[in-house]
Amino acid sequence: KFLMKLPKYDICINVQGKLEGALITLFSGAKERISWNRKGWKVFYNKPVNADDLIKISGIGNTIDHRLALLSPMEILDYKRDLRIWIKDEERKNIKKTMESAGINLEKPVISFGVTSRREFRIWPKDRFAKLIDFLYKKYGIQAILFYAPNDKKYNSEEEHCNSVKELVQNKEAVFTNIKTKSARELIVLLAESDMYIGNDNGPRHFAQAVDTPSFAIFTTLNNKKSFCPHNNPRHKAVDMQDVLEMSDEKYSEYVEKNIEFRDFLNDIPYEFVEKFIDNMIENLGIFKNK
Repeated sequence: KFLMKLPKYDICINVQGKLEGALITLFSGAKERISWNRKGWKVFYNKPVNADDLIKISGIGNTIDHRLALLSPMEILDYKRDLRIWIKDEERKNIKKTMESAGINLEKPVISFGVTSRREFRIWPKDRFAKLIDFLYKKYGIQAILFYAPNDKKYNSEEEHCNSVKELVQNKEAVFTNIKTKSARELIVLLAESDMYIGNDNGPRHFAQAVDTPSFAIFTTLNNKKSFCPHNNPRHKAVDMQDVLEMSDEKYSEYVEKNIEFRDFLNDIPYEFVEKFIDNMIENLGIFKNK
């Protein structure tokens, strides 16, 4: 009944290639039904796409290319691969008021930290985040905003997690857990008004990239940073165990294959490695030069 009540569309694209999406695509009434060319699935689509031939739009073949390949049945398009979100002036004014009301001095450096994740194995240890905040406070006088999804207890208590990180910080006056963004949009604006984003591999990293706030993320081995992060972009960096081990792609693939059941890879990414990487990034970009 749900499928029969679907509104009618001109074009329907099943991005993930799952059965649910295939059924929705079939019953959408769309003249053009697009997804991956898989054996036995052609009944669902009239414009199947061969991923192997098309995913290297950029010459790299990452997740963005993979998704853009589904647009290939259309007329020739000028692909825009840069992620971009625009912020209204009024939104910037409102978030600045919120930040100042929380005690933030906008004349001093502000770093938003994404210390949480909905998946435990994507969370870098609390004590290392706390140590990093102390280091950046002593060297650059930063103010650290630990943001979270209010009342999100489906996976873990993000507010509780942020406050527990703050308790481990020596210079607690540098940490703010009292800025509650009510929506993803508000969080995006907050990141736009921050000088930098530092955190786990999570959604907000993409937001920071989209508003071109310098970003640094720590990736678990189970998510390939090369699939989700910009390549050779000095403003948006990420590290994983491959960087720590200094392995080639081939050797690292073997390493992951042998350790695929071991999900606690973030514990193996040492604090000293992250501190040095971030410090160099801040210095090279001159992130706080105007503050």
